[in-house]
Amino acid sequence: MVMPRGTLTSAQAAKVDALKSEWPDFAAMRGLAMRFRGILRSENGSKLAVWLKDSQLSGLYAMQRFARTSGRDIDAVTAR
Repeated sequence: MVMPRGTLTSAQAAKVDALKSEWPDFAAMRGLAMRFRGILRSENGSKLAVWLKDSQLSGLYAMQRFARTSGRDIDAVTAR
């Protein structure tokens, strides 16, 4: 779900492409997950607030719940 495209095997990439084309929720969830991964890897907390808002508006229950829970204690989430 969160492996960058460049690290996927051709079979994995084909599966991701098939899921994205057949299931728009998968595409949205993968996009949010990849953005979150990027925020964590870059340690750039300034983008987190936008990601939390986008996740809340996504209509994806799992992402909304994760964002809501994470947003409750944003100081702990962004602490280094």
